[in-house]
Amino acid sequence: MDDTKHPFKEPAFNDLLEETLTQASTGLTAGEMRLLVSGVSALRGAPTQKTLGTIESNALRALMDYVAYTQKADKEVVRALFLTKFNIQTPEHLPTDRYDTAVNFLVDLQVYKHLN
Repeated sequence: MDDTKHPFKEPAFNDLLEETLTQASTGLTAGEMRLLVSGVSALRGAPTQKTLGTIESNALRALMDYVAYTQKADKEVVRALFLTKFNIQTPEHLPTDRYDTAVNFLVDLQVYKHLN
């Protein structure tokens, strides 16, 4: 596979790009086409994306409380930092594939750096 013809590392993106390019010539630039394919790919993947279960959500809430306690910060501040970081409304909305990243974020979080 020629990297100049297929700019994405993921084969699925390249397949979508190839499919789009062969279906019709729309006059879009390669960059616009990549953006279009990325959007389509994200929409295709969205319904299958799973969110956290009760156990994982409770674990994140407990970890948030622990961070607040050990750093003498308000629980709501830690919660707000977490929700903002992951662009979600509640911990339950966190995709399962981001759980490890979320735990690492909370473990490494230094609340005072975000407040000062």
